[in-house]
Amino acid sequence: MTITGAGEGASATGDLDITTNITITGNGASLTVISASMSDRVFDVSAAGLLGLSNLTVTGGASAGTAGGAVLSAGTLSISDAVLSGNTSNAAAGAISTSGTTTLTRVTLSGNVSSANGGAILVTGGTTSLTNVTVSGNTASSAGGGIRVNSGILNVTNSTIANNFSSGSGGGMQIAGGTATLRNVTVSGNNTGTNGGGLHLNTGTLNINYSTIANNTSSSGSGGGLNIGGGAANLSNSIFGDNSSLSGGRDVNGTITTSGYNIIEHNSGFTGSVGTDTLGIDAGLTSLAFDTTSGQFVHAFGTSSIAYNTAIGSVPATDQRGQTRSGSADRGAFEYTSGVGLRFTVAFRRHTR
Repeated sequence: MTITGAGEGASATGDLDITTNITITGNGASLTVISASMSDRVFDVSAAGLLGLSNLTVTGGASAGTAGGAVLSAGTLSISDAVLSGNTSNAAAGAISTSGTTTLTRVTLSGNVSSANGGAILVTGGTTSLTNVTVSGNTASSAGGGIRVNSGILNVTNSTIANNFSSGSGGGMQIAGGTATLRNVTVSGNNTGTNGGGLHLNTGTLNINYSTIANNTSSSGSGGGLNIGGGAANLSNSIFGDNSSLSGGRDVNGTITTSGYNIIEHNSGFTGSVGTDTLGIDAGLTSLAFDTTSGQFVHAFGTSSIAYNTAIGSVPATDQRGQTRSGSADRGAFEYTSGVGLRFTVAFRRHTR
């Protein structure tokens, strides 16, 4: 984008204003790059607009005074096989602010920065769905280093929220209203300066099913993995382990509602567990690893883990990587499959400040 001039709404200068149905298909994220050169955000999708992006990178967006460094959407936004990186907002949402219908599939959001809430994504209404998405290395000066939910619905499936940082609560994600559901999700290596290194629930509803919350840090507060300050946290068949906090529950802090079969390694700081939850036992998670086949980061484990073949209830057809879950499924985001390993392992450094 070479015609500068932020704040204009008719695509004459600055960002690209989407008021109708527009589709942009690139030749691959490494070959097709749309950059605003830090002059304005990249796209502004009106309530009547529909924007589809695929096989490209969106970078260099910079919003001033309003949310959404790369994209502000009140309409319909669909992004697939893409990267959103290096965008900033001096308000909220370093990459995407959405109040409409947003669908992200096989998307990486990394290195985005917000001077307020939501280092990568801010949800303020509507329905947002993330599938096979990686939210990593984003920063918020306030809450929600990776994602912040104010209202509306957020569904995250087969995805990774890792290595994000917030000065306020929720290093990986903060829920301050609405409903967020995590299924087959790994939340790892996130860091906050206050409460909820991985996840922080302030108000609203948070559902965590078949997910792994591990290796997150609350450097000066409570709830290294999950901190619950209010709202309803509903947990089932998930793993909380290897998290740390200065005070309060290392893995979980606050009151939970559980359908059972969760593994919470550090048995303190929370209430609401039931007899079928496993408390005070290490799940034996390995370091965060990258699977090149699926493009997902996961914490694996072996057959000696308490998570192996012990899940009960409604079982997803696959794990986070797309591996079929057996009749006796495993707890957490990873399903151990004999003869099927991780193709490539990396050291995914915990984000610290």
